[in-house]
Amino acid sequence: METMISKQPRSKTKTKRKTIPRELIYEMRHGTPIYYRDYQKVVANEKSLEEVMGSSALQGQLIAWIVWFLLSNSLYAVDKKVL
Repeated sequence: METMISKQPRSKTKTKRKTIPRELIYEMRHGTPIYYRDYQKVVANEKSLEEVMGSSALQGQLIAWIVWFLLSNSLYAVDKKVL
C-alpha cells in the first residue's frame, strides 16, 4: 500500500520587516549601512535614540566645562559656609 503525497506549491507570504530609521545609521561603507551599537533595542523600544547615539567631541567638551564650572563653584560655596 503506497500513499501518494501531492506536492502543492507553498504560498509565499512575505513578512514585513520594520524599517530602521536613518538616524540609527552611523555611516555608509560601500553602500552598506553601519548602525549604532544597540540599534536593535531602539527598534524594540527598549532604549531611546539619544541613549544609543552618544555625543560628539564638541558636546563632550562642553559638558566637561559645565560640570567643572558647577563643581568648582559649588565646592567654593560649601567651603565659605563651613568657615
